[in-house]
Amino acid sequence: MLGELIREFVLHDQDEASVKVKELEEFNRGRLPLTEAIREFEHRKDEASEKAGYGVNDVAKTTMLFKACNIPDKLQDDLLLKVDYDRSRYNELKSMLHRLGKRQQLGIN
Repeated sequence: MLGELIREFVLHDQDEASVKVKELEEFNRGRLPLTEAIREFEHRKDEASEKAGYGVNDVAKTTMLFKACNIPDKLQDDLLLKVDYDRSRYNELKSMLHRLGKRQQLGIN
């Protein structure tokens, strides 16, 4: 009986993997503070990687992070200028965004 319930109501591995990938790809910052949005993006990226084997290179991660966090084109350009327009420097760009988010939370421009 318990086995039947588990089979009926628990997501299959492929279903769970699909859900995790979809959650990552459809993530949008909305009204979240920037620092929380970055943490949520990282969490969803790690979940998709763990559950679905989802992996993308740093250029794709940078593009996805900018899109998910609703980073305006002008700010993207300013950040990319600091890393010589090298989108593969994902960790540096993420750190810069995180520092910017902290400043925003403190009301510092």
